[in-house]
Amino acid sequence: NKPVDWKLRMTYAKQITTGLNFIHQYMLHRDLKSLNVLLNEDQSVAAVSDFGLALPKTKSMGPSMAVETVNQYGTPYW
Repeated sequence: NKPVDWKLRMTYAKQITTGLNFIHQYMLHRDLKSLNVLLNEDQSVAAVSDFGLALPKTKSMGPSMAVETVNQYGTPYW
């Protein structure tokens, strides 16, 4: 219940984006939000979770198709 310092926030951001970069080679997550990011016991590592709405990425899927697919699902306002 205390603010997270900026250095740790940047560490989390790097870990999350590194994970998403890997994930998005194979699928679209479609529900990224803070509730779907897990921290380890000492809160030093952030990991992306909840792939319930994930969609396999196809070779024919272009950028505009991916955006349309993401906008149809997930949690509103995130």
